[in-house]
Amino acid sequence: MHKISGRVNRLRAAGLLALLGGFTFLTACSPYKLRGVVIEGNNPGIEIVSQSDPRLQQPGLPSVDVEVRLDPTRFSPEVIGKGQSGRDGSFAVPITEPGAGFLILDVEVMARRERFRSEVKRFDLPGGGKRLVITLQPGKDAVPLENPNILEDTMREAEPFLRRQDH
Repeated sequence: MHKISGRVNRLRAAGLLALLGGFTFLTACSPYKLRGVVIEGNNPGIEIVSQSDPRLQQPGLPSVDVEVRLDPTRFSPEVIGKGQSGRDGSFAVPITEPGAGFLILDVEVMARRERFRSEVKRFDLPGGGKRLVITLQPGKDAVPLENPNILEDTMREAEPFLRRQDH
């Protein structure tokens, strides 16, 4: 009796390992893409929605840059995806981080286009069944279009304090 139950447990374990290995192989071969649409509106924001949300079918804004950063609270967050919305406003940003789409990843998404206010939001990267609706409001952007050098900015801001210590 014990020999049979031991074989069954080993077969179960081997089957589970094969299933996990196959799942890992399949997810590694099909890269995750963060999908959604960028629209114009007076209520700006970034929302995670279901695939059936009617706003995904609205005419959208073309040429919007969409950037995804991993671990936005780190000193230097890693950019794990960049893309641009197409003529209809839709986008599909490939995410380079392993496990994207099924692991919980803390990300920040930024959307920007000239003559529109940028939108930035932090959240857990949604699974493949979800989409983003990004609403941009026309107007002057408070965020500069070029990414500043954080180290240079920090040193420039610290310079008056460093001079005080020299005296």
